[in-house]
Amino acid sequence: FTGEYKGPLKGGKVEQGELRERLLAEQYRPDEVGKPGRKLTAEDYAFHAALYDEKILDADKRFAGFMATLKELGLRDKTIIVVTSDHGEEFGEHDNFDHGPTLYDEMVRVPLVFNLPGVPAARVSGQVRNVDIMPTVFDLLGQPIPEGLSGVSLLPALQGKPQALTAFTETDYRLVTHRRAIIDAEARYKFSLTLETEEKELYDLKKDPAEKVNLAKSEPKVAYELEQKLVKWMLSMGQDPAQFRGLKE
Repeated sequence: FTGEYKGPLKGGKVEQGELRERLLAEQYRPDEVGKPGRKLTAEDYAFHAALYDEKILDADKRFAGFMATLKELGLRDKTIIVVTSDHGEEFGEHDNFDHGPTLYDEMVRVPLVFNLPGVPAARVSGQVRNVDIMPTVFDLLGQPIPEGLSGVSLLPALQGKPQALTAFTETDYRLVTHRRAIIDAEARYKFSLTLETEEKELYDLKKDPAEKVNLAKSEPKVAYELEQKLVKWMLSMGQDPAQFRGLKE
């Protein structure tokens, strides 16, 4: 998939790791790394995105083999299959590479596919969360949903009924940064808080899906209300935002 790329990058796990570490150091430990390295170009990012597409193709082929084996064993039509991912990848969207330290949509929007025996295909347009997978599987199996889970069953959404779900995302990647974000139930506004610096970001995902225009100052009421919900959620999870202020790696 790499086409006619003629830049200096060669690809591979080692190079990917080296680029990730250099960019992390330049962003979060600038005093330690000295002169910044060569800035990655759009072509460089596209090259590594193409390599990523090759990995996706390889994963698809492996998954196809898994599905074929289920069919051979006679289990295909009696198995609930869930396909999802833990995170996305960044290829220069916000001058970042690889994954980890941010909570922009290129990082947190992932596939979620339920394949249910005998149930026709349908698309759920509303917002759902990875924490909803476990209670949904229990519900589909007709089993009681364990107490204390953060998620809810998505069975109503799978049946075509609306579910308004607020999403929370978090990263403490490599302890270089600590960020928390909330996306409202309409999946319109995302409020993000960088805990160690108290930097606030607010994006209108409907008008600005690329998250380029920070509305935290121009929409203070929306930002304040979402921040209060985010802090309440953090406290319910045993985390006090004050503990992170000024925190160094």
